[in-house]
Amino acid sequence: MRWTVRSVVVLVCVVQLTACTSFQASRAYQRGSVALARGDATLAIAELEIAATLLPLASEIQNHLGIAYGMDGQQAAA
Repeated sequence: MRWTVRSVVVLVCVVQLTACTSFQASRAYQRGSVALARGDATLAIAELEIAATLLPLASEIQNHLGIAYGMDGQQAAA
């Protein structure tokens, strides 16, 4: 397979966007988890919702988000 300049540029952009999304989700998950540990359900929900939007299939994020909703009294969302 011959790589064109355009295909290499597209590949690099895709890799960078994927890495950026994972990094942003990781940071939001970390901030949300810290807020959850402190008992700040409102901040935890805000951060974990960001993480869940970026990585919707990450079970750890979904788990912490459910715990935060429960802590906030939102049983249906939990």
